[in-house]
Amino acid sequence: MNRLGTVAMAAAVVVVALAGDGWGADDKVAVIDMSQVMQAHPRTSANRSILEEELAEFEAEREKLMAKLQEMKEDFDKTRKEAANKALSERA
Repeated sequence: MNRLGTVAMAAAVVVVALAGDGWGADDKVAVIDMSQVMQAHPRTSANRSILEEELAEFEAEREKLMAKLQEMKEDFDKTRKEAANKALSERA
């Protein structure tokens, strides 16, 4: 770049830097209460009941899986205890 281009670029940077404080001075900021927006939606109650039904199904499935896990844990502990019993070993 030649000297004139460098001076023009520096001048443009200074103008932008000085004008930066004034830019956006008229901008507005909005705060939205999303819970109020969601409550105002016409299908909120229908969607909430669908979600509650699905939650109940997932909780029932979780309880069933937890019971199965507990049963498997008890079987494992019983088998481990039998394996550790010296009276049942082949050497005895």
